[in-house]
Amino acid sequence: MTDSERIAWLEERRKGLGATDIASLAGVGFSTPGEVFLSKIDPAAARDVHPLLKIGLATENLNAELYGRRMGIAVHKPETAISRHVVHPWACASLDRVTEDLKPLELKYTPFFGDRWGEEFTEQIPDAYLVQTQWQMLVAGGDVADVSVLSGSGDHRVYRVPRSESLIGLLLELGRRFWVDHVCESIGPPEDWCAQYAGKLEETCAAINDAIQPVLGEDAIAAAEEYTRAKSVVKEAEALADAAKERLLGLMGEAGKALAGPYVLTRSLVEGGKEVAYVTKPYVRFMLREPKPKKTKVIS
Repeated sequence: MTDSERIAWLEERRKGLGATDIASLAGVGFSTPGEVFLSKIDPAAARDVHPLLKIGLATENLNAELYGRRMGIAVHKPETAISRHVVHPWACASLDRVTEDLKPLELKYTPFFGDRWGEEFTEQIPDAYLVQTQWQMLVAGGDVADVSVLSGSGDHRVYRVPRSESLIGLLLELGRRFWVDHVCESIGPPEDWCAQYAGKLEETCAAINDAIQPVLGEDAIAAAEEYTRAKSVVKEAEALADAAKERLLGLMGEAGKALAGPYVLTRSLVEGGKEVAYVTKPYVRFMLREPKPKKTKVIS
């Protein structure tokens, strides 16, 4: 996308609420409702793009290629940069890609797959992306949307999200109220905007993620108990390691490097900047290098 094309695209986005906008209005996006409001009424109200979004944009083509190769289907960019709902033109969406059967395909990047991500090919994804895909299905139509996710470790997964009329209805109510009562009237949203919808939204998203709950047998119960015990041991070990690290840092004082018998200790200060996604304040990076085992010479 050229600079002129992006300017035109941003101008079109000002004329409606997109999927990222609706996620922010629901309290699960990257922006606040106040920032969304300003972006619609003030052309100069540009905000910095979040580092994760920048990475996502930079890896879009690779992500789409991985999806197409794994699923064995062709994907392409939609004919129009912005799609609009036929009845509610203020409801819009910029689809990353569409499949050969015109199913919305959302391309995402995540540093790692944490607890908010379920098993591949399920609809268990972070609430922000669940909201975005439902909004895209409202605007563009369809009963299902795929989410192709690429992680920082190179892991690639595909998630399949079915249409939820209950969530779409909630988002449509939220979006209409914001657009008509605030954007059209040039009245900023109240500070408790998200709180008004938080409970209902969480309940609806949880119902979607928990829609399929197979009841497992005794083997699963035993495995779950074993998993819980193992995680507890790991947690205790991590707490002991953290305490030992703090003692070592205290003993090192301000030294950047020190020796503790055969162990080499190093420390450095890492300061997070604007482009660092998850570093919000300076912290100390500590490393302990263990001695290499001596090689035993075999005499023949």
